Amino acid sequence: MGGGRKKIPPASRTAPVIPKWIPKAKEFQPPSGEDCLRVRLSHLDVGGPFCLTNIEKDHFADLIGRLKSFESMKRSVLFAPGSDEGKVYAVADLPNKVAKDRLVELEYDDQTEIARLRISGERRLYGFLSEGSSDFWALWWDPEHEIWPSPKKRT
Repeated sequence: MGGGRKKIPPASRTAPVIPKWIPKAKEFQPPSGEDCLRVRLSHLDVGGPFCLTNIEKDHFADLIGRLKSFESMKRSVLFAPGSDEGKVYAVADLPNKVAKDRLVELEYDDQTEIARLRISGERRLYGFLSEGSSDFWALWWDPEHEIWPSPKKRT
């Protein structure tokens, strides 16, 4: 009767168990709308005196945290008159000669305005705002507030 043969288990017993419910992949979308600030890095100055790659490790954590919070804010709020977070300046009024000369080297001296985001204390991220969109094209990291110094102390 038995003849010494082993039973071969059915394929369904050795196949991996597939759950009946498979979770949906997470979708990446803007936190609160199309008019929220988007930081772009493709025009970042990586060879000049205000290069973001020279950032200190603890400053980097602050920068990323602030940029994450800015992504949930509307451009019109960030750069509203009187706002501490964002300001827009006329390039022609740029007080730092090194920064002005660097704009010429980069061929960005044709821009009429330059914007900045206040990260913390004296630290600033400078770039350009795209007209008609919420894009902020990051350009320079200014940890010592040298590009556009404030007449106020410790700001």
